[in-house]
Amino acid sequence: MAQEGSLLNACEAALQRVFPLSESGSIRIDTLFGRPTPVRSLYPLAHVHPSDAQATHTSDAPAVYKEHVIVSASWKPENGEDRMMYALEMFVYTLPTCGAGLLYVSKLDSTGFTPSAITTRSQIPDEYRHTPSVIAALTSATITYFASRSHWREIPHITHVSVHVLARAQPAYLFPSSSNHPRKHVLSDAALIRWWQARLSESIHQVNISQPNDLVSAFYVIPGYSRLDSHPLVPLVTSASEQEPKSSKAYVRDAQWVYGHPYNFTDPQTNEHPALPLHPHPSEHRKVSGNEMQRRRCLSTLVPIFHDDPKGRFINELCASAHEPGHRSATNTMYGVPQAQREAMLEREALDRIGIDQFCESLGYRQECCSGNAVGVFVVNVSQLGLPDARVVTASSQQEQSNEQSSLNSQPTDSHTASKRSAPHAQPDSLPTNTLENLLLKYMLQDACQWSDETQAVQLTRQYHEALDRASQKRTSQTSQQKLDEKNLWTTVQLEEFPERLLKQPATDSTSSSTSTNTPPDSSVRVLSVKRKRRA
Repeated sequence: MAQEGSLLNACEAALQRVFPLSESGSIRIDTLFGRPTPVRSLYPLAHVHPSDAQATHTSDAPAVYKEHVIVSASWKPENGEDRMMYALEMFVYTLPTCGAGLLYVSKLDSTGFTPSAITTRSQIPDEYRHTPSVIAALTSATITYFASRSHWREIPHITHVSVHVLARAQPAYLFPSSSNHPRKHVLSDAALIRWWQARLSESIHQVNISQPNDLVSAFYVIPGYSRLDSHPLVPLVTSASEQEPKSSKAYVRDAQWVYGHPYNFTDPQTNEHPALPLHPHPSEHRKVSGNEMQRRRCLSTLVPIFHDDPKGRFINELCASAHEPGHRSATNTMYGVPQAQREAMLEREALDRIGIDQFCESLGYRQECCSGNAVGVFVVNVSQLGLPDARVVTASSQQEQSNEQSSLNSQPTDSHTASKRSAPHAQPDSLPTNTLENLLLKYMLQDACQWSDETQAVQLTRQYHEALDRASQKRTSQTSQQKLDEKNLWTTVQLEEFPERLLKQPATDSTSSSTSTNTPPDSSVRVLSVKRKRRA
């Protein structure tokens, strides 16, 4: 059994109640964590002042730590071999000084070697009819683990978590050639968007149960589609699903999805939402009506830049336009300012010219979103209420933060110590980031990996598990600690075939057929005779 409270334990518990299977076997679950590493790529221009060189020089980017997380599962039927069936790649960001955490779902894929489920749905008992599949259960459990702040148990001041998902249909993401497997269901754009909405809705349902006092807000948008145009892709959930409270449609209805981006607070209860951006800067104030959260709405601090994300690529192109010939700015005439700092100020100035609404609208005209493919962008915010929030900052306290930051910059040793003290702890038996990336690239993502072939899938799965064991032993020899425990890295869950005695027996129609045979025809029905034409 996995360690209680861990991601592995959450995945193991989710498999205890899945859709009835027609075969028995075991599932091996692997949860791999990379060590937290400081990064500046999430909000690279958040600390840059667009016109004040001194303020830019004395400020520093907020502390951000990234963890690479991979969840994989392999299925071993009775009298069979292990075959990889599922993998989920994520990046977890922690902003300790801002009290926030971000989860970005990068890739999800399957091979088709999943356990066979019962195909006759009418024979399944009602209490099992709406249970999730194995892949759906693992995905929802993983997202729930992070959305409920279980990952940040040792950092109690993390009060806000946002989950970011980009639903973009592809034949294969992590398993090359797996789309050739006859049992793999490659979803269309619309089906994938609906699938992710259902999975996130299930996670929201679980968060509402485990954290009833949290404020949960769910947003989705399909760039290039208005709200009405999106209904054919993602139909509205009607109240008819109230008869089935445990169905996916009921979870989607209860999640109260809002069509649009989460960065525009215009409702009367804006003060109840967490302050955005997560790390405000004095230069971000705008002369607009509304409260403090509506004044701090800059692109540089609102939209995080993730790896392989259309929004991040769009922001990078906007920043690159600031260096094109003919671009005029007062920053170009500054003397005595380092070149790197001047370029950062130019990029920040270019981003500040674009509002968040204009940015989201222009995203729909990008090639990735308008080339005939529908892309779903999901953001789920979970905020803990009733506690002092470090992110709710007034205008006067912002200046105090700026002064404190300047004081820390003048004392490098103290700043480094403070950063170390607020850094998240590495997960038990976590691996170096480069080791994790090499495992993924060498034993899963290479084009030579033919995951559609059953024989090669067995061999590739064995090689992946052996490489993981070697990485564990290498880490053990380097740290002079005990051998990595199976409870922290992987576990095996036994799944049994659904008992045939519990299936509903199909209704026999022998009685009805005999009755219909002996019943004379209704006299009210007129039968017309058809004359056949004689052949010449």
